[in-house]
Amino acid sequence: MDEARLIVQECTGGMCFLNDYNVSMNYSYSCCMDFYETQIELIHKDATQIKYYAKILNNDTWYISNRSITNLSVPVNNNPVIRPENKLLPGFELMLLIFSAGLLLMRRHYKFKKR
Repeated sequence: MDEARLIVQECTGGMCFLNDYNVSMNYSYSCCMDFYETQIELIHKDATQIKYYAKILNNDTWYISNRSITNLSVPVNNNPVIRPENKLLPGFELMLLIFSAGLLLMRRHYKFKKR
């Protein structure tokens, strides 16, 4: 992969704010795995959910993931708590880990396909 970006929108009441985040993801290697990660600080205190997707640049072609929606809860001690819509996942960090693993698998698939 040449580049990975995360596109995030903050939303409330079915309407999303105009300012989207378009953040470059940083490459990391840990415990025998390649992955991309980033952090975003949300700015709208009245946001009730975020919508996000990833854009991946590989061999001069941009690939776009499906859009995901995550509900936000009431802040605790001024720190927002993120609750995923899918109740099977305990936290937002796990969703990013799974997404990163998917990116890794796509990358390896394309490497083996070239050979």
